[in-house]
This record gives sequence, structure tokens and C-alpha cells, in this order.
Amino acid sequence: MKNTKTNSDGFIWAYSAPAFALSIPTIPAFIYLPTLYAETLGLAIVGFTLLAARIFDVISDPLIGALSDNCNTRWGQRKPWIVIGAVIAGVSMMQLFSPPSNVSAVHLLIWSIAL
Repeated sequence: MKNTKTNSDGFIWAYSAPAFALSIPTIPAFIYLPTLYAETLGLAIVGFTLLAARIFDVISDPLIGALSDNCNTRWGQRKPWIVIGAVIAGVSMMQLFSPPSNVSAVHLLIWSIAL
């Protein structure tokens, strides 16, 4: 059976707004960070390190999702997780875009995982 219900443009924009907010800081990170770190570490190490961080996400994302599903606070179910995540993401972006002069793959891995 075909669903004939259509959503308004406002509903579609509201539904997609969180993805837009998330993409503002992360798209520049995905574009510029490999080049920034490849100058020092080499492209293969940077690629492997970022792959390792994404593999870690495969494990951690469902765990954090399950924790947030089962966490009820006086501020709501998701808001504490969003606030904590925003703080961690901000610190991670600062660390990733201003690496020390003796940067290592470990620095990139830790802060990529945190992001």
C-alpha cells in the first residue's frame, strides 16, 4: 500500500536542522584534518588512525545510545548527554586543530575518538 501523506516543508526543515548543526563543525574537520596531520605523520598513518577512531565509534555509539535511553534526569532523558557531548566535542576540536609541534598518531586517535 502506498503512503500518500506528505510532510510540510517546515516539518522537513525542522527534522533536518540537527544534522545541519552537526555538520557545521565536522565537515571542516573531515576535510582539513587529514591534510594537516599528513604533513607530519604521513597519509597512511592518518588514514589508519581515523579508521581506527571510526571503528571505535561502531562500539561506543550503541553503548552511549543505550545509556541515554535508560537515563532519566530532572532535565530530561537526552539533554544531559547533549550538554556533555557538546563540551567534549568543543575541547576535542580545539585539540585537533591546534596540535602540539611533536604531534603523534596517538594524539590524533584520542581526540578523534573523543570527537
